[in-house]
Amino acid sequence: MDIQLKKYLSNLKEKTGYRFPSFDDNASIKAEVLCVLQDPGHSGAERSLKCSLNNNDPTARRQRDEIKKVNISEDRILMWNFYAAFDLTINKKNNLFWASQIDELIELLPNLKVIVVFGKKTWEGMFNIKNLKKITILSAPHPSNRGMNDDGASEKLPLTWKSVQEIID
Repeated sequence: MDIQLKKYLSNLKEKTGYRFPSFDDNASIKAEVLCVLQDPGHSGAERSLKCSLNNNDPTARRQRDEIKKVNISEDRILMWNFYAAFDLTINKKNNLFWASQIDELIELLPNLKVIVVFGKKTWEGMFNIKNLKKITILSAPHPSNRGMNDDGASEKLPLTWKSVQEIID
């Protein structure tokens, strides 16, 4: 993980006092794709303590499978969560704060071309970002088993990753 991402994470911990997963070991500010999921709860991040495509859970496996289908190298992707801390009560009152933290992360990523927002609650929170770099934002169903039960989710997720591939290549 880049020193800049370590510092971002350290600052988040300092600001909030919350417990956070770390970024993937190979995470880099050079990422072209920022994937924003809902939160690290009820996922492989609880076991690995990392927000990673390499977690051992259905969400990470489904993401890896879709990414492989469109031939995107995982080193081009940075995974994170809108409600980034463990054990948070998710509510709209906190959206402005968490949106400002995503804005700070976006500013760290010089090569960022697209942001993929996974799930309805994440989308509602991301409504509050400033996106000063004017980065393209795509929506996708949450890739968890529950999220994939939504109508049309199994068609939408691969289409979103195809769009990501077209944007970055």
